[in-house]
Amino acid sequence: MGNIIYSSITGSYPFEGTFDGEEFSSREGRNRVKKGEKPPLKEAYRESDNPIDRVLLKALELCLVYRWQDRARAYEVRDLLINELRNTQDYYERKKPRHK
Repeated sequence: MGNIIYSSITGSYPFEGTFDGEEFSSREGRNRVKKGEKPPLKEAYRESDNPIDRVLLKALELCLVYRWQDRARAYEVRDLLINELRNTQDYYERKKPRHK
């Protein structure tokens, strides 16, 4: 599930392609995951003030916990996304200009 969320945020797969000038192969990516490393995420994503980005980052962090025993269950991530995205919808509704 973390791969899906990561790909949704970045448009690429974890540890594949180039990041800050460093080239990643899928084999190297698998090895890094086995070592407990998290895939690189540009600061622009981490520092975004967009509420949807913030929700996706929260969900991603729940999925990227190394030990599967400690990782969030799918229903927990689902519940977070549902609840937080409802709040996001409220945020955008409040920002919508009102026409008379």
